[in-house]
Amino acid sequence: MFAYCNDNPVNGVDPSGRSPWIILVAFIALLLSGCSKNTTSSAESARKSLRDAYSIYETTDDLFWDSSFNCYGNALKKAVYRDPYGYRKGDDVETVFSLVQADIGPENCMRLSSIDSQVPNGWYRVALRCAKNDYHFIREDQNGWFSKSGRLTGTYVDASYVAGDKWYIVAEGMDPDYNIIYSGPIIYFAINESWCES
Repeated sequence: MFAYCNDNPVNGVDPSGRSPWIILVAFIALLLSGCSKNTTSSAESARKSLRDAYSIYETTDDLFWDSSFNCYGNALKKAVYRDPYGYRKGDDVETVFSLVQADIGPENCMRLSSIDSQVPNGWYRVALRCAKNDYHFIREDQNGWFSKSGRLTGTYVDASYVAGDKWYIVAEGMDPDYNIIYSGPIIYFAINESWCES
């Protein structure tokens, strides 16, 4: 901080403020201090942690009771308990969908027109809906539509529930304030099974 006077501001001064070597020394000190821009952004770090996470099928024998993933982990088939990167409570369904695209790459996340839209081989369907201060994903697999909320027990629901007017998350034995009704618009999309390899 007081490089111009050898860290002795009482006895050492540069009254003119024109010593060119001072500017050079200060610039080099700034470069070496670690104040330069970090080349890996938080968003890139978040994407890497998603790609590197274990598959939900590698971490458990019982998807219904596993607490290592929430609905977002369920949508991505990853053992992660987290939000899409950049999510803020109150974000709408379009914003949440764009965050998913940013997390896994838009080339791996294809918006669908309906629950019945065909998807290419190697892709699977996901439904997304938001409530006032929350989001929820339901993922389709070979057994049907799997819904998993937070650390709660997962369950299979039928397509009529997924396409219905409301989704309910009812946490038995928990605080009634946790019970959430999702009644906003639904976005259906497909995810490339190999998204984490790209």
